[in-house]
Amino acid sequence: MKLSENQIQELYIFTRKHYVEWYDLQTELVDHLANDIESGWVKNPEIPFEKALNLSFNKFGVFGFADLIVKRQKILEKKYYSMLWVFLKEYFGLPKIIFTLFLACLFFLLFEFLEETYQYQIMLSIFLLPAFIGFYLTFKNKLKFEKDFSLGKKKYMLQEISFSTSTFSQFSILIFQIFNLFEFNFKPNSQAWIFSFLLTTTLLIGYISFFVLPNKIDAYLSEIYPGYVNQFKIL
Repeated sequence: MKLSENQIQELYIFTRKHYVEWYDLQTELVDHLANDIESGWVKNPEIPFEKALNLSFNKFGVFGFADLIVKRQKILEKKYYSMLWVFLKEYFGLPKIIFTLFLACLFFLLFEFLEETYQYQIMLSIFLLPAFIGFYLTFKNKLKFEKDFSLGKKKYMLQEISFSTSTFSQFSILIFQIFNLFEFNFKPNSQAWIFSFLLTTTLLIGYISFFVLPNKIDAYLSEIYPGYVNQFKIL
């Protein structure tokens, strides 16, 4: 005995009522619930749909779908950072490493000409200004994402992670804290080169996070979900 199309839609409504907002996770849960209900009907076809659904849902435990949401989020966050790392590595291999070295050399020259009197203030601006820009873009994209969802558009967890993860800003602040903690002086060439590459890496992470990964995630979701369309635009 198979579920009807109306019953499948009821399963989607059921998952939404139980705080599963993401269409990709809803689809997995609907598939799981449908298979479990149909297996139950093989043994006892007289069970009403609503009772069969509740029996299936009870198997998730007292917290319902909550634990599954947390586990799914951790898996997709790991996937997101894995994708970020893949594209970042491209800039340290041919041919993109040429651009990376060029950018690092520009920062090195900047550090070489910094006057020690203004060194701290300039470095504060270099590292914290991009961080604040990253936080602003992340906040702006998150608001638009939630607004589009409130208008009835589907939400995908991996897409939301890409819009709400401020990796770029966090990395910028981390590098500045290292600089501040050790009171680096950029006149020694070794320290100037170290922070030239760190700043270059920070900007590359920002570019990948805001301009490369969203498009790649769109393509990834389009392959998995045929009905997926790029509903959300960042920036």
